[in-house]
Amino acid sequence: YYLAVAEEAEIGLRGPEQLLWLARLRADRDNFRAALEWSLTRARAGMRIDMPSFFKQSTIEERQEVSCTRLLAVELCLRLTAALRPYWEWQGYLTEGRDWLGAALAIPIEKGAGETVIAARAKALSEASRLVCLQNDQSRSAELAEASIALWRQLENPDGLAGALLHRGWAAHGAGEYEVAKRAYQEGLESLTPAGNTWLRAELLFHLGAAEGFTFNFEEMRSCYTQSKELFEQVGDTSALADVLKDHGGMMLLEGNCIEAVDSLLKSINLCYAMDHKQFIATGMGLLGFAVGLSEKPDPFSASLHSAQLSGAAEGLMNAIGLTPWTRTNPFVQMVRRQIRARVDDPSWEAAWAAGRALTAEQAIELANRFGRDALS
Repeated sequence: YYLAVAEEAEIGLRGPEQLLWLARLRADRDNFRAALEWSLTRARAGMRIDMPSFFKQSTIEERQEVSCTRLLAVELCLRLTAALRPYWEWQGYLTEGRDWLGAALAIPIEKGAGETVIAARAKALSEASRLVCLQNDQSRSAELAEASIALWRQLENPDGLAGALLHRGWAAHGAGEYEVAKRAYQEGLESLTPAGNTWLRAELLFHLGAAEGFTFNFEEMRSCYTQSKELFEQVGDTSALADVLKDHGGMMLLEGNCIEAVDSLLKSINLCYAMDHKQFIATGMGLLGFAVGLSEKPDPFSASLHSAQLSGAAEGLMNAIGLTPWTRTNPFVQMVRRQIRARVDDPSWEAAWAAGRALTAEQAIELANRFGRDALS
């Protein structure tokens, strides 16, 4: 039952009813944990489970059971953990999600396993790669994505392959390997059929745009962002549109458009706060710290202190959800931070950072809006 809910919710979180699905997943959080533990125990014992056919053929609202099939518990466990990854990321349960996926993937697949079992493992590997990437373990993220890619190629599944290539690009992106990332995103796009997964096409275009931006192909970047936004609007994914606003805001800094960046980031942060998307709020806050600092408004000294407070607030939000952004170790990003920090003395910077670090999420949002307005005025 909870596998059926999770798999339907995974799709629902990408559409116009995403907040309704989020509320449903929240309400059943403890039940999902119980289902995960139940399936994991049986998977480790190599058991099979009776699976009502309607769970595989219809929506969970339909109750006309036809017959039962025997499903390997390891397949159920892999599918359940993979389907819950978007929820774990949205709500900031990154470490919990990584632990569940790791436990499911630690169960060996028997030689000669059927295609559905292999597909379940391939998807779980891909989803684990994304969570690992969010904790800045890019070499491990790349390994997981490559293992997923190999299985999807074996199965000749274009959507699965495109999803794994998206996460392979993510790992390369986080490691600063932008040409590798671009090749992965482009191959993912090429693997989709013209009438293929619209949401996945939008994701690939979105992240291809970011990789183009990091290699200073700004015209191509803007084209990719425009196409991805149109597709996300088509499927009704508001959270993804907020993510595009966030990342585009970050890319505007590379173009030297600090004020436009602040505006885009504020819109994204407030939209994400309304949806309680903890991962996007935290990363958006971090980018806003850079944008405000580089804006030098209302004056360079104040802008640097505002940047310190926002950066401290971002760090607090990230630590609360187990997020380790790739920006924390990226040489270029750290060079920019040093430039902003150099305008003030160390005690003033550290005091401002600590003050931001101590804020609640609500206080951090209020601070972001106040400092953002200062930069825009």
